Amino acid sequence: MVVTDSLLEEFTSYFGSGCKAPSQFKTGFELEHFIVDAARRNVSYSQPGGAAQLLEALAARFPQRQTEGGHILGLSDGETLISLEPGAQLEISIEPKASIAEARAAYRRFRALVDPALKQYGHRLVQRGYLPASSIGDIELIPKERYRRMDAHFRATGTMGVNMMRGTAACHVSIDYASEADFVEKYRCACLLGPALAYISSNTPTFEGRPNKNKLLRAQIWRNVDPARCAMPGVFDANFGFEAYAKFVLRAPEILSEPGHDDRIPLYLSLVFPEVRLRQYIEIRAADSMPQARAFAYMALVKGIFADMPRLKALLSGFEWSQAAILAAQDAIMQNGKTAMVYGIPITQFIEELLDLARHTLGGENVFLERGLTS
Repeated sequence: MVVTDSLLEEFTSYFGSGCKAPSQFKTGFELEHFIVDAARRNVSYSQPGGAAQLLEALAARFPQRQTEGGHILGLSDGETLISLEPGAQLEISIEPKASIAEARAAYRRFRALVDPALKQYGHRLVQRGYLPASSIGDIELIPKERYRRMDAHFRATGTMGVNMMRGTAACHVSIDYASEADFVEKYRCACLLGPALAYISSNTPTFEGRPNKNKLLRAQIWRNVDPARCAMPGVFDANFGFEAYAKFVLRAPEILSEPGHDDRIPLYLSLVFPEVRLRQYIEIRAADSMPQARAFAYMALVKGIFADMPRLKALLSGFEWSQAAILAAQDAIMQNGKTAMVYGIPITQFIEELLDLARHTLGGENVFLERGLTS
């Protein structure tokens, strides 16, 4: 794609319109699930009691539907969005909330609808970072053209795109920014925090049916999908900001034909996959999917960490702020787990310092953090 000044302006204006006053800051939450049978085998999209049948059964409860080729692929009521990842992982996205209690209540309403609908088939939802028992060879893609093209593209760009699309499930938390400068600070901090956030949320005991000891399996998979779309976008360069991120997005090789003008920006932003992603908010994508209590503890941790930026920057001030340091931290955790040294300190010490920071800022919402830590 030819990256013109007008196109860059379109994207940077879009990012700029995401700026909010701190009093309006909210936290977003997304959690992906596998539908499994009694033996914890994955239930594919078109199987009886699979995602296709589930969304059809729930459709009457939701005023908005996302369809393609006559298939229902998403449902929304304006507060929650139920959608499908490529291998029919069921994702619940909750409209950003001022409080964690509101997000949890919305999630519980979702489970109150979904769990009984699955139970009649002997199926249930499982939150894990990777398929509990099945192999990617058992998983069909959902009938979505975007995913078919992504699948073909990633087979040519890396060795683990098939695993990513069919086998992974994640927990994403998003935070707001007040200005471009605030975005840059938060984005850089989120990248530095990535290895620790991935470690504390690690929930992948098996990989392709075998025991897994890699506490950052999710990071390893994404490293081997498509470097042009998944690497950090020059985050520590002096000129990093909205325009630099737009250039990163627009220079990625094309997967889909150019969409209509109204859909162009959100689509292009969804087709890059750095561990920290910009939309009109900052999406932190390092975490595995986790059971409910742990997932909301993780949401509380992220919210608490970024609630006091001066304190967070002070905590990180002694670290090397570079992409090389982040990759080295990931490598150390992959190789050494809980004994890893990251940025010159033990990973366990780093996590305790992050927990202390979150506890300092969360106030009454500390209850979510503590419940999740003991669950």
